[in-house]
Amino acid sequence: MAVAIAGLGTAAQPSAAAETGAGAMLDPTVAALPAHLLEQQLTWGRCSPDDPQELRCTTITAPLDYRQPHGDTITLAVSRIRTSTPDRRRGILTFNPGGPGTDGLYQPLSMLDALDPAVREQYDLVGFDPRGVGGSSPVRCGMTPEDADSLLGTPYTPETFDAHVARQRGIADRCAAAEPRIAHITTRNTARDMDLIRTVLGARKLSFIGASYGTYLGAVYMQMFAANADRIVLDSAVDPGQVWRGVFQAQSVGTRPAYERWTRWAAERDAEYGLGASPEQVDATFWEIVAAADRAPIELDGRRISGDEIRHWMRKRVFKVYTGSRYVADLKEALANSPEPARHERPAPPAPQVSSGEEDPPYDDNSSSALLAILCNEGTDWPRDTTVYARDSVRDKRLYPLSGDVTSNMLTCAAWTPQRVEPTTRVRNTVPALIVQNEWDSQTPLHGARGMHRVLEGSRLLVVKDNEGHGAFNADNACADDAVNTYLSTGEMPQRNVTCQGAPKPPLPPVDNPELPEV
Repeated sequence: MAVAIAGLGTAAQPSAAAETGAGAMLDPTVAALPAHLLEQQLTWGRCSPDDPQELRCTTITAPLDYRQPHGDTITLAVSRIRTSTPDRRRGILTFNPGGPGTDGLYQPLSMLDALDPAVREQYDLVGFDPRGVGGSSPVRCGMTPEDADSLLGTPYTPETFDAHVARQRGIADRCAAAEPRIAHITTRNTARDMDLIRTVLGARKLSFIGASYGTYLGAVYMQMFAANADRIVLDSAVDPGQVWRGVFQAQSVGTRPAYERWTRWAAERDAEYGLGASPEQVDATFWEIVAAADRAPIELDGRRISGDEIRHWMRKRVFKVYTGSRYVADLKEALANSPEPARHERPAPPAPQVSSGEEDPPYDDNSSSALLAILCNEGTDWPRDTTVYARDSVRDKRLYPLSGDVTSNMLTCAAWTPQRVEPTTRVRNTVPALIVQNEWDSQTPLHGARGMHRVLEGSRLLVVKDNEGHGAFNADNACADDAVNTYLSTGEMPQRNVTCQGAPKPPLPPVDNPELPEV
């Protein structure tokens, strides 16, 4: 079913995009916009009373549908920190922190300390909330917190599958009914918004740092606006050829080597953690704990944790070997200290919540709604037949037992009703870009960065060996930081792909309730 947009005009469609010698597809839609959009007069002011004076905010008007430039419009929230040396200004440097569904208005402040003075002198730092997010005409489907949790984190069981399908169909139907704009929340349109921001700000070219999902956004911008792309940095990349179901399933594939690395690390420290003196023993200990929690949830830090939760949460923890070891050791201790009958009894119902007299603020599903729009509007690999998800979940739970069923059980997009407004971007070009990647990244595993590098034939890939965590730049690693700052300030990239040694970091305490995976 097509989503109807009221008030759209009948402007002529732009001509078909043309191939360039670099193999990138040029998109004509922004250049063809009417003057009242291209020549907007902006009013800048404080973003909020508590923000630094140097960070200024404004809004830019953009078409909801770039094919209908005289039709409905949306508002883009934009921020800027201007260079203190305008005579040295090269252009604008903008950012996307990932998601999708994450706001970016305050990225200039977040990245300020990571950028060398030579970079800050050359660029106005520009942040923006992507369309549909935060201050940029936010979309909301009316999801509950439980709905949002179910989008990316529902383990498969035969007993709960039909209810899961019904919930996802309900979410998709509510999105279509509540948000007539949602079909136009796409990466291609966000790339067009970036080029409109560049144009309105009077910059000849656009430089960009994108992380996680932002690497795909950057690659799409390079494909659509090759002539306008300047210095592009992609941090923790996804494989454009796997958009989008494959990107999430690849997280489970990438977990297997991380899990094996963790079992070796923990076995070497059996005296400290008591999980086993060999990788095989550590593996057996972990799955014995999961089996016990399947019989009855284990109480830890005031909450009861099921075997499915342990599997799902452990997927991220094994990429940080200390965090994984500490978590499993705590679970083992909690299981040992639990009274024997309690481990085989049905858990008690939760205690009733006592009202404090103050109403909780209503749940804001903006981020989840925007994420769902991107995944469903442009992913080409979402089967419509829900039995495929059940079949794949059974298979992948066997192949990748930590979370294979979770990533294969994501099926909201199977019931998505807004019609695709244009094809998903095929990324392949020779535009230069610097890709930086941690070796042990749980959210965007290393093979995703390699996939990005293959299709960006002008790129260089820098891998930080032994580094853990999501995000290589601005993460206290001199190798990645120096390479990014050198590229942004001089345009010089490594002559070839680089592997450098990560700096050892002190262990961090485990997190009891990690957030759902982001792309």
